Amino acid sequence: MNSFFVFPWNFVHPLPRIFFKGMVCGALLGGATFFPSLRVSLTLGLILMAFEMLTSFNRAQYCAWIGKIGMMCAMIPYAGEMFWLHYLSYVEGKEKAFHGGLWFCIFLGSILGTVVAKRTPMTELPQLMALFHSLVGIGAASISVVLAKVHISSSCAIPFSVFFEILAGGIIGAITFTGSVFAVLRLQSIVRYTPSLKVFTILFLVVLLGALGSAFWFFQEPSIFSLIISITLSSIFGILMILPVAGADMPLVVSLLNSCSGWACVSLGIYSSSPLLIVVGSIVGFSGAVLTTVMCQGMNRSLTRVFTGSFHKKKEEKISVVLPVQSISGQEAAFFLKSAERVLIVPGYGAAVAQAQTALQELALLLKANHCDVQYGMHPVAGRMPGHMDILLAQANVPLEDMVELGEANRRLSETDVVLIVGANDTVNPLAEQDSSSEIYGMPIFQAYRAKKVLFVKRSMSVGYSGIDNPLCYLPQTYMVFGDGKKVCEDILKALALL
Repeated sequence: MNSFFVFPWNFVHPLPRIFFKGMVCGALLGGATFFPSLRVSLTLGLILMAFEMLTSFNRAQYCAWIGKIGMMCAMIPYAGEMFWLHYLSYVEGKEKAFHGGLWFCIFLGSILGTVVAKRTPMTELPQLMALFHSLVGIGAASISVVLAKVHISSSCAIPFSVFFEILAGGIIGAITFTGSVFAVLRLQSIVRYTPSLKVFTILFLVVLLGALGSAFWFFQEPSIFSLIISITLSSIFGILMILPVAGADMPLVVSLLNSCSGWACVSLGIYSSSPLLIVVGSIVGFSGAVLTTVMCQGMNRSLTRVFTGSFHKKKEEKISVVLPVQSISGQEAAFFLKSAERVLIVPGYGAAVAQAQTALQELALLLKANHCDVQYGMHPVAGRMPGHMDILLAQANVPLEDMVELGEANRRLSETDVVLIVGANDTVNPLAEQDSSSEIYGMPIFQAYRAKKVLFVKRSMSVGYSGIDNPLCYLPQTYMVFGDGKKVCEDILKALALL
C-alpha cells in the first residue's frame, strides 16, 4: 500500500485512553453535581480507594489521582451550587455584592498550592505537610469564631453542646496551627531554643490555668472576646508542644499534627452535621495516629519521651577530641566492591538531598552483573518521614524484592562483605545500642559495625539530624568517602566499570 494513505495510528492510539478518562471524570462530576447523596458516596469511596491503593507497591502511583478525583467530586459541585445561588440572589437584588473576592481567594489558593507543591523538593515534604496542617488549623479556629458570632448574635436559645463543639474546634485548630508553624521553623533550624524543665513547667501550668479559666468563662457568658482569649491561650500549647522535642523526633510530631488537623475537621463536621467532613476528618485523624504509633515503634520510644526528649539529656562536660578516620577516594572504594560477594546499601536523607538514587541503582546493577548479591536496607524512619527512602528508590525503579527490612538485614550483616552507607547517619549509629544517655538510645539501627567492611559516604564529618557524633566512622573496618553522594556513586561506578 502507498505510504501516502497510511493513517498515523501512533498519534491516535493514546486518544481512546484519554477520552475514556475524560468520560469517567465527567460522569463522576456530573452525578455528584445533580445528586448530593451520590456526591458524598463517591467522595468517600474514592478517598478510601486511594488509601487502599497505598497498600500495593504497584498501585500506589495512582492513589494521588484517585484522591484528587474524590476531592473534586466534593468541592466542584458544591462550589458550582454556591456560585449559582449567589448569582440568583445577586440578580434578584437580595445581595448587594456577588462575592467576587471569595472566588478570587479560592482561585488564588489553588494556584499557590499547586506552585508550592510543585516547587518543593522531596527532602522538604515534612515542612510542606506541616505548613498545610497549619492552614487547616487556622481555618478551623477562624470558623469557630465566626460560628460563635452567629449564635451569640441570634436571639434563640443555644444548647451547651453547640458551644462545646465550637470551643473544641477552635482549641484543636489553634494548637494545630501554632504547633505546625513551629514544627516548620524547627525543621528549618530557624528556632533552636529549648526551655529548661523548670521554665517549661511554669509556662505549662500558667497557660493551662488560663485556658481552663477562659473556657469556663466562655461557657458561663458566651462572647467573642472570651472565645478568642481561650483560643489564643490554647495556641500557646502548640508552641510548648514543639519546643522540648529533640531534633530527631520532629518528623514524628509532624505526623501527630496531621492527626490533629483531621480531628479539627471532625469537630466542624459534627457541628455542621456534615458526614463528609466527619468521615474524611476521621480518616485523616486515625491514619495520622496510626502513623505516629508506627513511628514510635520504629524508634522504640513513647510519646511522652518524644515530647520531653530534651529534658532527658544529661548535661555533661564533654571534651571534644578529633579522632582519626580512614579516608579513601571513590576509585579506591571500587576495589572493595569489586571483590565483594554480598553488599548492603543503606540510603539515608543525604542520598535524597544529593538525588543519588539513580547512580546507586546503576551501581547495584553493575555489581549484580559481577555476580554480587546486592540489597537495600530500609529503615522504618529513615529520611524525614516513613517511606521516604521507599519513594526515593522507587524513582530509580529499584525492584521491591531488593529492599529488605531492618531485622532481615541485621541477621545477614555478619556475612556481608561491604555495607555502603550513603547519606545515612543516625540509623547506623552504634550509640543507639551502647550509650543510655544518648538522644537516640533504644532506636533500632542497622548494625553495620558487624560487617567486614563499611564504606561511609558523607559530605563531611558533621553530625546527623539528632546532633550527635557517630562512632561508626572511627572503627578500623570503616572507610570514609567524602563528597556529594551522587558524585561519589558516579565516581565509584566509573572506576568499577574499568576494573
